[in-house]
Amino acid sequence: YLLLMQRTLLFVQIKCDPGYADEVGARIVDQIDEVREVFSTMGPYDLLVSAYIEDVPRIVPIVQEKIHGMEHVRE
Repeated sequence: YLLLMQRTLLFVQIKCDPGYADEVGARIVDQIDEVREVFSTMGPYDLLVSAYIEDVPRIVPIVQEKIHGMEHVRE
Protein backbone atom coordinates (compact mmCIF):
# COMPACT_ATOMS: atom_id res chain seq x y z
CA TYR A 1 0.00 0.00 0.00
CA LEU A 2 1.13 3.51 -0.74
CA LEU A 3 0.78 5.86 2.19
CA LEU A 4 0.36 9.44 1.09
CA MET A 5 1.16 12.12 3.61
CA GLN A 6 -1.11 15.11 3.62
CA ARG A 7 0.79 18.30 2.99
CA THR A 8 -0.26 21.85 3.74
CA LEU A 9 0.42 24.53 1.17
CA LEU A 10 1.92 27.59 2.82
CA PHE A 11 2.36 31.06 1.32
CA VAL A 12 4.67 33.60 2.98
CA GLN A 13 4.99 37.24 1.95
CA ILE A 14 8.41 38.80 2.56
CA LYS A 15 9.78 42.32 2.69
CA CYS A 16 13.51 42.64 1.94
CA ASP A 17 16.07 45.37 2.35
CA PRO A 18 16.14 47.48 -0.83
CA GLY A 19 18.09 45.79 -3.62
CA TYR A 20 18.28 42.34 -1.97
CA ALA A 21 15.10 40.57 -3.12
CA ASP A 22 16.87 38.43 -5.75
CA GLU A 23 19.60 37.38 -3.32
CA VAL A 24 17.11 36.56 -0.55
CA GLY A 25 14.89 34.61 -2.95
CA ALA A 26 17.82 32.54 -4.19
CA ARG A 27 18.94 31.75 -0.62
CA ILE A 28 15.41 30.73 0.38
CA VAL A 29 15.18 28.26 -2.52
CA ASP A 30 18.68 26.88 -1.86
CA GLN A 31 18.45 26.58 1.93
CA ILE A 32 14.86 25.60 2.75
CA ASP A 33 13.87 22.17 1.46
CA GLU A 34 10.13 22.74 1.86
CA VAL A 35 10.12 25.74 -0.50
CA ARG A 36 8.89 25.03 -4.00
CA GLU A 37 8.71 28.47 -5.60
CA VAL A 38 9.65 32.09 -4.95
CA PHE A 39 7.99 34.91 -6.87
CA SER A 40 8.93 38.59 -7.11
CA THR A 41 5.92 40.79 -6.45
CA MET A 42 4.88 44.42 -6.79
CA GLY A 43 3.40 46.29 -3.88
CA PRO A 44 4.19 46.29 -0.18
CA TYR A 45 5.95 42.89 -0.27
CA ASP A 46 8.97 41.93 -2.38
CA LEU A 47 8.63 38.14 -2.49
CA LEU A 48 5.93 35.49 -2.29
CA VAL A 49 7.16 32.06 -1.19
CA SER A 50 5.22 28.83 -1.62
CA ALA A 51 6.10 25.77 0.42
CA TYR A 52 4.60 22.40 1.24
CA ILE A 53 4.66 21.51 4.92
CA GLU A 54 4.02 17.93 6.01
CA ASP A 55 3.97 18.70 9.72
CA VAL A 56 1.88 21.79 10.56
CA PRO A 57 3.77 22.56 13.82
CA ARG A 58 6.90 23.10 11.65
CA ILE A 59 5.34 26.21 10.07
CA VAL A 60 6.43 28.53 12.89
CA PRO A 61 10.11 27.47 12.94
CA ILE A 62 10.33 27.62 9.15
CA VAL A 63 8.87 31.11 8.97
CA GLN A 64 10.34 32.64 12.12
CA GLU A 65 13.77 31.02 12.20
CA LYS A 66 14.65 30.05 8.64
CA ILE A 67 12.99 32.84 6.64
CA HIS A 68 12.77 35.80 9.02
CA GLY A 69 16.19 34.94 10.42
CA MET A 70 17.88 35.48 7.05
CA GLU A 71 20.06 38.49 6.41
CA HIS A 72 18.26 41.27 4.49
CA VAL A 73 14.75 40.00 5.38
CA ARG A 74 12.82 42.85 7.02
CA GLU A 75 9.49 41.11 7.69
